[in-house]
Amino acid sequence: MRLLQKTNRVYLLFTALLLLLAGGFLYVLITDTVEEEASEQLLSNEKRIATALKAGQQITVLPPVIEVEELRGRREERLTLKDTVLFDALEGEIETFRQVTSVREVNGSTYRIVLRQMVVERVKSLATIGVSLAAVLLTLFLFLALMNRIIYHKLWSPFYGSLKALKNFSVYQNSPLQLESGGITEFAELNRAISKLTEKTRSDFRALKEFSENASHEMQTPLAVIQAKLDELLQDVALNEQQASRIQVASSSVQKLSRLNQTLLLLTKIENRQFIYTEAVDVSAMIVRQLQDFVDFIQDKAIHVDFVPTPALIVTANPALAEALVSNLLRNAVKHNIPDGFIFIKLTDSSLKVSNSGTPLPHAPAMLFERFQKADPSSNSLGLGLAIVRTICNLYGWHVTYETNQNTHTLQVDFQPSQY
Repeated sequence: MRLLQKTNRVYLLFTALLLLLAGGFLYVLITDTVEEEASEQLLSNEKRIATALKAGQQITVLPPVIEVEELRGRREERLTLKDTVLFDALEGEIETFRQVTSVREVNGSTYRIVLRQMVVERVKSLATIGVSLAAVLLTLFLFLALMNRIIYHKLWSPFYGSLKALKNFSVYQNSPLQLESGGITEFAELNRAISKLTEKTRSDFRALKEFSENASHEMQTPLAVIQAKLDELLQDVALNEQQASRIQVASSSVQKLSRLNQTLLLLTKIENRQFIYTEAVDVSAMIVRQLQDFVDFIQDKAIHVDFVPTPALIVTANPALAEALVSNLLRNAVKHNIPDGFIFIKLTDSSLKVSNSGTPLPHAPAMLFERFQKADPSSNSLGLGLAIVRTICNLYGWHVTYETNQNTHTLQVDFQPSQY
């Protein structure tokens, strides 16, 4: 529900409640006033008739409005005022009257004077007030609807313009957001906050990007130097076996650190959306090339590979990222396989499924998509392969799942239209 619509509903509800209370107050006020005026007029007319009788004038009787009757004998003077209902022969229906009845002694004779004045029934008064207030409320509703239709888009266009600009905002754009306030203070304050936030985001992204690139570059150079020096030491014939073993351990650690540096840099670049270029990539052909790269490892474990490079699966992605995704899927299937195991690769027009034999997992498969999570803690793996796969899938809006069935492990990527 839109903000203005919700505000109008609350306003109309409050107005309806207010009109209901006002209608009740108005009903009581009007009925009391009408009765008071009718009573005052009846009493005044009763006095006039009594004065006329005293003067010996003939009083015209007009039932049921005016009735004057001479009574026999003496009676105690009294005056009563009340509401009554009588059948009006002229109107042909029962009507409500305000009635004053008096007994007066005039010139030695006793008279009963009855005066009546027709008044509006309370039900009719209530209905009239209710209809009037309903008409006012309906008019107000129609006015608000018309006003909203006329000024809604004009009044709120700066807000929706800012919202559209914010939806299209990207940390890669070179210029700040251009927002309009329409001369409205609240929108101007909102735009200032949005501009400040987006500029801070762009600044932080640039700083993070520069830090990642600089840190990777600065770390890679000394790592390469260390690796080169360790390789030189290993060529020294004067080394004994213990020294050579220690240098070999240090060399392996440096290589692992170098791979870690490059992999984390790749993850950072993917998350920062630095792989902007995309093209049509043939996944089937890419799998064939990758299998050739892993052929030595496959033969070493005597793994049976079942893959028919049809049908051709074409996706839109950055070639390097598509290569990284396929490479990590196949490397995972080969590295965590067992001797005399199998790898089954299935392609459809929208998915890639890689199944392989292996040992049971000690925890839930979904945990392996987290960084530095490994099925075997003693493995020299970085535990980042499937994290890269998930990050690439998230980038393009693809969906990756990992399932296990006894000793069979299955990774499936469902390719969707690129959202990059």
